[in-house]
Amino acid sequence: MIEEIKWWSIVTYLNKPISFIGYYFSQWFFKNLLNIIVISIMSWWIIFIFLWSFPRFWLWKMLLFLISMIIWICMLSLVSLIISLFAFILEDSSFIRLTINKLYFIFGWVFFPISIYPIRMQEVSKFLPFQYYIYWPAKFFTTWDLEFFFSYLPYQVLRLVLLIFIVKLIYRKMLRNVEINGG
Repeated sequence: MIEEIKWWSIVTYLNKPISFIGYYFSQWFFKNLLNIIVISIMSWWIIFIFLWSFPRFWLWKMLLFLISMIIWICMLSLVSLIISLFAFILEDSSFIRLTINKLYFIFGWVFFPISIYPIRMQEVSKFLPFQYYIYWPAKFFTTWDLEFFFSYLPYQVLRLVLLIFIVKLIYRKMLRNVEINGG
């Protein structure tokens, strides 16, 4: 999407009867979903090879995790869309994508659990949205604690709605700039 905005081939999408944002959101969403499905299948087979059985879990808890995972993938796709929309202003926003991807690992508590970080960094990371993407769904997957799931799900849905609002707001603003410039 960044290349299409940079070279103004975006115009071919804007005059079509499809939603430009919806097209790219669905493209990123299903790409991420397919990656996670393939990785999950490979992981389950590795677990089966080493344990000669699958771990026991409740099916309805797995469905709750899948709901959380779908929200997580939607949020990641919306963040990618927001970063790409900044190409209207910056001409190339790939450096923002690189920075955000690194922040996922640091503040999303992927490398280390939050208890290892210094107190100040723990306080800062609790206000950032990265924990809703990766850490909380992964923690629910490992603990299967329903109380924990229902404590973070409203925050995850709230962040999703907020990201949808931000994408629509940025897209309207950027689209107005394209129309002003004669595009």
